[in-house]
Amino acid sequence: MPNFVIVSMLLRHLHFLKLVFLHGITAFGGPQAHIAMMMKTFVKQTPYITENELLEYNAFCQLLLSFIYPNTYADWL
Repeated sequence: MPNFVIVSMLLRHLHFLKLVFLHGITAFGGPQAHIAMMMKTFVKQTPYITENELLEYNAFCQLLLSFIYPNTYADWL
């Protein structure tokens, strides 16, 4: 039964995952362009999330540390 649930969820979200993958390999232009592309794709064309949710997700991701932080910190030592 658990395998059926996983396959069911994957099939249900396959279109969304495909859009995320395509966005990930074709996105360029900096944060402003990414927000505009995600707004167009995930909010207007296929309403998976609302505009407010997208902005909240973006704000949360900006709080996360990236791989640049440890490298920069190590250079200072």
